[in-house]
Amino acid sequence: YFVTEKSLQKGKIQILKACLGCNFRNTFVETLLDRAQSGCEICEDFYHCVKNNKSVPMVNKCLPQLQNVCNSANVRIAKVIRLEMNLVPELLQSDSNLYVVHLMRDPRAILRSRSEIRAYSISEYKNVAKKLCSQIYHNAIKNLELKKMPQFKERIMTLFYENLSENPIAVAKDMYHFLHIPFTENVQEWIRQNMLGKNVDKRTYSVKARNAKFHSLEWRLKMSYDFVKNADETCLDVYKLLGYKAARDINHLRNISERLFDINRF
Repeated sequence: YFVTEKSLQKGKIQILKACLGCNFRNTFVETLLDRAQSGCEICEDFYHCVKNNKSVPMVNKCLPQLQNVCNSANVRIAKVIRLEMNLVPELLQSDSNLYVVHLMRDPRAILRSRSEIRAYSISEYKNVAKKLCSQIYHNAIKNLELKKMPQFKERIMTLFYENLSENPIAVAKDMYHFLHIPFTENVQEWIRQNMLGKNVDKRTYSVKARNAKFHSLEWRLKMSYDFVKNADETCLDVYKLLGYKAARDINHLRNISERLFDINRF
């Protein structure tokens, strides 16, 4: 049995539609259980229901507890990674109340993050950088195409990680406004505590009182210049399209007071 690209894309769309529509019977049981066990607040009743019996029949019996919470929510949000933008039109067409926030980030920072999970040889790194930047480029082009279509242009927002890290409250306010969600004082306080702190904890996933701007630039202090230079040569089309800049030399790379992006224009 071989999974074709077409069937894979169809599966992604089906799962997303199911999750956003609170139709969890059309999702993977393993995914629901993993999420429930990870401390999902709204999954608490569901998790206790299946805690001692995780069989498919029991999961199906307990699903209404999760669906009721989901259906009562004013807003449903799905954070999705590596979803191709060419799948977005079908999702938008299927639900007139659906909005998309397309997150983009400097490919060098993404590569640095991935290298912390797995070390790459220089030859592997070239291939990974080429594939990543090809994906970013084609997704960005599709983003621009969709924004030119009257039925989609008001429903897609481009969010740059670097802008969010530099100005978290202002950028988050714009995002909430785009999504028609109240930007409350509680939200602002969460941002102050989690993104505007002084903490520069070196642990990758530490988020307590983080200084988001520092963490967004940390790759420039730690990444090998040879790897950065290789990414710069490989990703020129992405830089030109999105506004990122190549590092002239190692001193330019390490000088984090000098920006390597100019992306407000996208």
